[in-house]
Amino acid sequence: MCNPFIHFIWINILYHVSCNNQLVRPGFTRANSSSVAFNGYPSKTVDGNNRQNHYTFCMFTAAGHREAWLRIDLRKIYNIHSVKFWYINDSRLPGYDTRRIQGFSIRLSNKTQTDRQDICYQDDGKTTLPPIIEQQCKGVAQFVWIYTNKTFSDVAFLGICEVQVYGCSYQDSDGNCIPCDQCKNDCNIHGECDGMGCKSEHFLPPFCKACRKGFYGRNCSRLCGHCAENLGCDQVNGSCSAGRCESGWSYALGDKCNKVCNKGFYGKGCLEKCGHCDNDQCHHINGSCSGLCKSGYQGYKCDRTCNPDWYGRECKEKCGYCRHESPCHPVTGSCSGLCEPGYSGDKCAFSEQLANQREMIKLMRDLLSYKRRKVELKENGTSPTDLK
Repeated sequence: MCNPFIHFIWINILYHVSCNNQLVRPGFTRANSSSVAFNGYPSKTVDGNNRQNHYTFCMFTAAGHREAWLRIDLRKIYNIHSVKFWYINDSRLPGYDTRRIQGFSIRLSNKTQTDRQDICYQDDGKTTLPPIIEQQCKGVAQFVWIYTNKTFSDVAFLGICEVQVYGCSYQDSDGNCIPCDQCKNDCNIHGECDGMGCKSEHFLPPFCKACRKGFYGRNCSRLCGHCAENLGCDQVNGSCSAGRCESGWSYALGDKCNKVCNKGFYGKGCLEKCGHCDNDQCHHINGSCSGLCKSGYQGYKCDRTCNPDWYGRECKEKCGYCRHESPCHPVTGSCSGLCEPGYSGDKCAFSEQLANQREMIKLMRDLLSYKRRKVELKENGTSPTDLK
């Protein structure tokens, strides 16, 4: 809860307003006192009940002591701004009950003892005090003390019904409270989140203000693109801080490097042109082809022509007899010039001599087949004239 601080004097003049949290939590905050009387246990001052018209609602110290104190344990260190407490007011007479604590002090400490150097507010002992007292009391502390050693009828005495302490875990240099919204639970006086860590796992502990490397956006929940040199991206809009992308990712001004290179390009800045992949698309980072190369090309990038004397798909076709052993076209297999003697055609693969030899071989095979058939028919008692 965020409440304004109000500095009270008896006529309730507004002195200062500053938004701070109420740090006393019933059931969690602890309280101790120098002594106890009338069953007035100190826990009554942190139970959330500020009724002050009957002694059963309040803590009391015992008679016979030269000092009396109430110590509030906030159970962690805070930036304290002000302290407010309700004093017993069963007489309902202005200043009658509070005359016993004129000259009291409020003290802040980080230990369970106190001395004068812990004083953050000292009453002058001359002013008539109201039943509800609030004073500015700035410091960094876990324990808040209301202390008196002024005697009334030779007895130092406290009768306090409720205490509230205003402040926050973390504040800026001007004393303004800064919420620990980025923390899963709470933060310390330096703004570091406690052991429960950041509200989102994508925040960077312990301050949980910045995103972890590689994340941006609301609650650091969005992944950065592929920014160059692993430098991360703008934590608000995700644009790459380096102004360029990793190899294989395209970049435009303010881009997030989350788009691969356009079809047909790859590599750093998407400036490298893909090889002759069958589907016209290579891997956007290393340029490799996922399938076969187009006819006439080889290599994992399909960027090398076939070796001499070879052409076609996967470079598996043998070139013809180009004149002077010149290479054939890697795609079509055609010769750029003349053929070797005895060969013809655009690929220099046709040989008239070879064709005649092949025809002669075919005729010989047919004649041999005829003779074999004739013998088989004769052995079977069939007239050779049946052989056609």
